[in-house]
Amino acid sequence: MLATLAGHAAEVYFVAFSPDGKTVATASVDQTVKLWNAASGQELRQLQGHGNRVQAVALSDSQAATASWDRTARLWDWESGALLATLPGNQGKVLDAVFSPDGRWLATAGEDGTVRIYAATLSDLALIAGERLTRSWSEEECQLYLARSSCAGRR
Repeated sequence: MLATLAGHAAEVYFVAFSPDGKTVATASVDQTVKLWNAASGQELRQLQGHGNRVQAVALSDSQAATASWDRTARLWDWESGALLATLPGNQGKVLDAVFSPDGRWLATAGEDGTVRIYAATLSDLALIAGERLTRSWSEEECQLYLARSSCAGRR
């Protein structure tokens, strides 16, 4: 055995490797995701902010996607731990998340019987949302969906 990853406060329900195999992500009932050095087992950082158990996690080259029973999927910069976006639309628990091989798209599976496909880059997300939004962004929408404090000048 190479390493034992211990540190969550509750059961771990999902584990994923980064594409380069150097980082492991674990998703837990304790509402967090932890990122670990795969070789040493050292905890690198924790992603927190979900309001219920984190059911799944996926890693691309630079982003993490989390799926939670709080009815949200979230995108994170996994190297810094910064929340990039909360992805809307789920009517029930989000059960899984997976990136396309090129990291450009994210698919989520939901308790409501749907699979949703999202752009996985902030620029693509903002472009798509801007094309569909027929009014200006509210400050609350900017904070919730784009993890920005202001969307001044965005339609």
